[in-house]
Amino acid sequence: MADLLKRFRAWIVHLLLILHDEPAGTIAPDRTLSIDDGVDYSLPLVVPEWLQGEARDKFVKAALTEASSVYHFQFDRPYLYSENLSQFPTADPLREWDAGGMGNARREVLARCHLAYERNPMANTAVQLTTLFAMGDGLTISYQNKDVETIVEEFRNNPENGIQTYEKTLCNDLQVDGELFIRLRSDGSGQTLIQPLKPWEVWWIQHERGFPKRREFYHWVSDQVTGVPGDVQQVTEDLPAKDMIHVAINQHSYELRGRPELFRILPWLKAYKDWLEGRARQNHWRGALLWDVTLEGADANKVAAKRAQYKQPPPPGSMTIHNDKEKWQPLDSKVGSADVSEDGRQIKLMTAIGKKLPEYMLSDGQNANLASSSSQQLPALRAFSDFQDVMLWQVWYPVYRRVIENAIAAGTLPETVEEQDADGDPILDDAGQTKKIKAVDAFTLSGPEIETDDPKSLAEAMQIAETQEWASKETAAGRMGFDYRIEKKTLDRERQEQIAAGAQGRGMPPEQAGGPTLADFVADGAAAPIAASVMEASPFNEGDGMVSVRMPQPVINVTTPEPPPTVVNVTLPEQPPARITVNVPRAPAPVVNVAAPGAPIVNLPPETGSETLTIERDAEGKIMTIRKEKS
Repeated sequence: MADLLKRFRAWIVHLLLILHDEPAGTIAPDRTLSIDDGVDYSLPLVVPEWLQGEARDKFVKAALTEASSVYHFQFDRPYLYSENLSQFPTADPLREWDAGGMGNARREVLARCHLAYERNPMANTAVQLTTLFAMGDGLTISYQNKDVETIVEEFRNNPENGIQTYEKTLCNDLQVDGELFIRLRSDGSGQTLIQPLKPWEVWWIQHERGFPKRREFYHWVSDQVTGVPGDVQQVTEDLPAKDMIHVAINQHSYELRGRPELFRILPWLKAYKDWLEGRARQNHWRGALLWDVTLEGADANKVAAKRAQYKQPPPPGSMTIHNDKEKWQPLDSKVGSADVSEDGRQIKLMTAIGKKLPEYMLSDGQNANLASSSSQQLPALRAFSDFQDVMLWQVWYPVYRRVIENAIAAGTLPETVEEQDADGDPILDDAGQTKKIKAVDAFTLSGPEIETDDPKSLAEAMQIAETQEWASKETAAGRMGFDYRIEKKTLDRERQEQIAAGAQGRGMPPEQAGGPTLADFVADGAAAPIAASVMEASPFNEGDGMVSVRMPQPVINVTTPEPPPTVVNVTLPEQPPARITVNVPRAPAPVVNVAAPGAPIVNLPPETGSETLTIERDAEGKIMTIRKEKS
């Protein structure tokens, strides 16, 4: 019954299409301007794990039907895919991508990330900026033993390894693929070779049941070629975990595989590309005219005939002749760039946020100044520093340790070596014995400095810390970027060279540098300064073919003239007397109201008699005597 109903509905639709007239109007589209970089920016369709069998196929088919809409928007779910239903990439957000359990989702995501990195300028720049900041001119290695240095440098300079190239390309690969697989090989002589593997060729990682960190094998399926067209051989191999270095990013703590940095921003890269394409097309046609041709009383056949007549628009400066049934009206294009520029900026900001980059690093600095750019760069610098730490301690430090371990296994290097400075001289401990160090620990890795301090401010801060005994000289030298032991040894050597040069008359000892020389003094009874010491050579004896010359100790009397007293005359111009005028405003007489309580009444006896006070003074008017008499 259901099939009969479907056939009836299809017959009705077919009949309506036959009876329906052609619309009396049409649009001739123009596709002369488009930006097609060939990148599929879509993400895998999210299909829950509990959907299986027919229910899963029905869900995917419905998604494909919806995605085939003509006016589909890039942010809508799901995504248009041109392959058949069985090959449509799907992903479960609660499971990892792997070839064994989730089909081809990982391979499809990596393919789109690779295309975006190769063809989208913003994606490529975002990846390259991280590598430029994190790796700079390359890593720096300091050695504590000359034998270890010889082994590691031989590995680094081996053209089959290409370490100088790998230091930067591996950082790019880690961002684009989300993980690195490095295979380590060793021959019988202790030489080590590294081989980066393609992540999509590692199908799965076998590990101990219930303990993913204890890895056992890496199942590797590779199409190996020799460079000859058509000469392809598929090799399947389980690589032991001890011969592999696996580094993954953007993963949960309980996951093994990583996710690309570009994965999360693929839709926003497409949104910005589409926005630019629309703006470019509108800007391209802003000077052109769009002709709106109206045919009065025309049916579908006349409209079709007129459309065939005007397949191409009239050339500029041409004249069109028609009757009153045909009307031509020019339409202009309103660009409105000021109204949409902020829309494009907001779309691009999503890409910048996804890659943890400040806005001004993606070719837009109009919204930044010194203060805002300085504050915006702090999260970016921390992101660069995190990538640098990953490359230092998860990639290259294990690689160099394996190089030394292979040399120890081959017998070309002992397990324990003496600790040496940069010149190869042994370093002694407090007891005067040579320090020992494990060969695998006799090197130090460091990357280019990302967050730099002002050298002058740092030097002043270290000087204060050393003076106040907050930090030692060795600590201060390390903060300034110097190796204290190497610099101290170099300074001591330079000081000894200056002392030796001064003893030979070729210079002054360092403690006397800048002091007076013999040319500044005059010998007793001499009229000219002493230019050189005078030595008398005693007679020499010639015997047995030998010449013996005895040089007596020179005696030089130097008289230093007494310098005259220094007279300094200072003439100051006469200054007029200072005049200070103080203007005090006239103030009214103060009025003080005092309210006192009633005074007590004291009855005194009446006074009797009188008193006489006599004061005697000397010739200068000073008081000599005071007498008081009663009568």
